[in-house]
Amino acid sequence: MNALETLQDNPDAAEIIQQYYLDLMINSLDDSTLPDDFKDFMRQQGVDNKKVAEMIEASPRNLFDVLDENGFVISMNWDMAFNKYTYHINDDQYKLLYDSRREAEMAAVNVAIHRLQSKLNPQPSAELYED
Repeated sequence: MNALETLQDNPDAAEIIQQYYLDLMINSLDDSTLPDDFKDFMRQQGVDNKKVAEMIEASPRNLFDVLDENGFVISMNWDMAFNKYTYHINDDQYKLLYDSRREAEMAAVNVAIHRLQSKLNPQPSAELYED
């Protein structure tokens, strides 16, 4: 699943991530040369999922801070036996092996976004409705 699909499938998590990137962009601007209402204008315009997805795919590691802040700490590991990367989210280790760190980071970010969505908008279990 690519980053855009992940964001579209997880709208509550996407909103937090969009706000994170928007805040980064606004905070990086030089205030001395901007009109007073420019930051408000940028907040109103926001950042769409397509742009956020492009930023995630360019560098998934940039999301680690916002995911940390929301309770999903990603740790990357090098498996010397297989010469591949794997990752942990909190205490959960994912046994999938990846050839590159970036590939493992992207996979970890996708899983963490899904988990963030579940945290923000928990769905009732189907077993609650069984007769």
